[in-house]
Amino acid sequence: MSTPAARLPGRPAPPRGPVGMPPAGYAATGPGGPAPQPRRWTPVHSRRVRTVLIVTMCFFTCTFAVVYADGRRNVAHGLPPASAEISGPIILCWLLGIGIAVLTVWRTRWPELLVVIGSTAALVLPLEPTPALVALTQLILRRRGPLVWGAGALASAATVVSVWRDSRGHTSETSFWQVITGATTTPRAALPWWAVAVISALVVAATIGIALTIRSRREVASYAARDEVQAQQLNHLQEEHTRQAERERLAQEVHDALGHRLSLLSLHAGALEVAAGDDKVARSAALVREGAQQSMDDLRSLLSMLREPGAPDVASRVPDLGDVPQLIDESLAAGSPVVASVYVDRSEPLNPVVSHTAYRIVQELLTNARKHAPSTPIRLQLNGSARTGIEISTANRVPSGRPEIPGATMAQGSGLVGISERVRKVGGRSKVWVDEEYAFRVGVWLPWHPGPRNRPQNGTQDGPQNGRVS
Repeated sequence: MSTPAARLPGRPAPPRGPVGMPPAGYAATGPGGPAPQPRRWTPVHSRRVRTVLIVTMCFFTCTFAVVYADGRRNVAHGLPPASAEISGPIILCWLLGIGIAVLTVWRTRWPELLVVIGSTAALVLPLEPTPALVALTQLILRRRGPLVWGAGALASAATVVSVWRDSRGHTSETSFWQVITGATTTPRAALPWWAVAVISALVVAATIGIALTIRSRREVASYAARDEVQAQQLNHLQEEHTRQAERERLAQEVHDALGHRLSLLSLHAGALEVAAGDDKVARSAALVREGAQQSMDDLRSLLSMLREPGAPDVASRVPDLGDVPQLIDESLAAGSPVVASVYVDRSEPLNPVVSHTAYRIVQELLTNARKHAPSTPIRLQLNGSARTGIEISTANRVPSGRPEIPGATMAQGSGLVGISERVRKVGGRSKVWVDEEYAFRVGVWLPWHPGPRNRPQNGTQDGPQNGRVS
């Protein structure tokens, strides 16, 4: 009899929290649906806020420059500075300045182009070089070399021309820098050349200083992150070295202890096989000798995997699903009646870790059945494909003298605990129970994780495999 798919354990229910709380990992819900989660402030929000502030600053500086330029034009024509009529060229200049201010949104993508456009506009039109200085900041953060020096010289020239042009006003209604220096509506002399030079130098120096400060902070943060990564790598190497030394020590201990005992077992079994006068005893001795030899081979493979877990030649010797028929043959040779149905669709590659896990699970299930229910028929069913995953089930009668309650979940010994741990590591599920017919059943499902196509497992060919041994 085979274990139906419906008897295999189902998908686990989501973990529950304390009484009255929703499942772990699920948001609380109310009458109107999921409760709104508070939004977190992210670097994207910071960049957007900075962009809005920069565009707003460029808009106001452009507006001030155009207003003061219109006031100086009115004074030159004998009109009051704050005239109600604004000329068409001044409006066109203002619209052009607004367009350049909007271009600062792309200051990080095309800083060189924005420096050229903003500086050229400030040189030939009554506009402020604020967009050019903003782009110069981004250029210093991202570039080095002659390009930055050339852009800095162009932006500095535009700043000098803009400050000089604004300083030609004589009142607070015609000059921004006159307002800064304390001028009123009463006319006074234009700012001297040295004041223009000092103001321009301060503006350019402040721009470059801000850029260099931000760049140095980013470099310090980058160095700190790099040091942290290197420290983590160093710690990882130290831990790996410690684990490797421990693996070497364990491998040596296992080799010295088990290797010696297995070699003695094989030697005595061979001697018993030669000296036995009974064919049945000779066959049993031969089975013991072959089992000991196979155990020594497995021990060498495990020790190699323990010493060098990532070596490709070690991985190629690790048993997988292709070796399951050999396990069945060994159980039959040992006198355990086994009825097995094995079907594995190899049209899609299987991850070697999952394949090896499935092999070890089948091995442990057969060993567990032989140990606790000797001479009891064992029913093994194994189905595997990329669509359904790997389903493994075994069934055997509960030994007499060990009554169990049908349908109850069984207490698990060390072997079944090891199976559960292997299943958990690859993301599968398992269940152990006694059915209504007092049959001890184990059901396991493993996911079919895809593996490399150019690496057949233990020489087996891709494609379906069917087997039935009785």
